[in-house]
Amino acid sequence: MINSGGNNLWFVRSPLSLGGVQVTSQMTIVKTTLNQLILISPVKIDESLKSEIEALGQVAWIVAPNNFHHLFISSAKQAFPEAKIVCPEGLPKKIKTLEEHSIIDVNDGNVWGADLEALRLYNGGLGDEHVFFHGPSQTLILTDLFMWFDEKTNFATKIFTALMGVNSETPKMSRMMKWIYRDKAVLRESFRKILDWDFNRVLLAHSRNIELDAKPQIREAMSFLIPVDNKAASENQQKTG
Repeated sequence: MINSGGNNLWFVRSPLSLGGVQVTSQMTIVKTTLNQLILISPVKIDESLKSEIEALGQVAWIVAPNNFHHLFISSAKQAFPEAKIVCPEGLPKKIKTLEEHSIIDVNDGNVWGADLEALRLYNGGLGDEHVFFHGPSQTLILTDLFMWFDEKTNFATKIFTALMGVNSETPKMSRMMKWIYRDKAVLRESFRKILDWDFNRVLLAHSRNIELDAKPQIREAMSFLIPVDNKAASENQQKTG
């Protein structure tokens, strides 16, 4: 079922089990200023979901935001054969059978329109995640950069989240992502660019979203690279509150 995020943004959370680990996955749908729909990180699209999406408009773009979230690209392409696939440069090397595609260009206004901004988190590498900011809804769209798991999980998921360091009450960057993005100077610069965006909500692929007051929580998740100035943050919150 599609959930509305307001201002031409929607999201769909879907169950996903990998080796018994219940991680869930989430697709974000944005209608751009070009009156086109973008599907970011598609989930499996059945006939019911296809009909719901078609009621929103015409799908023009199918986006694999990193080199991991490609499992349902073919499902999306089958549902919307006229849509074009865009992906990180490393994905075609990983998936030799990937359908016709182009490489993500964060500056391509013909894809993102005027309301959606894209940022390449890191210059290539194993993950090569791209993150997005939707201005009208003040929404930051992430995939694997940070995770925030519900407490109601099975044993395999509890073990996985403990090993990854994301079994906490706040969003965290997993140990695996920290290992993948080892150039801390590059990662720190991306973090600063993300914090420049005026977001209040964060959509996380795994396994829940941050619906309100998201920036302080993301700033805290980044604190291993960018120490939090609690006094400055408090003063800024008072000014904007």
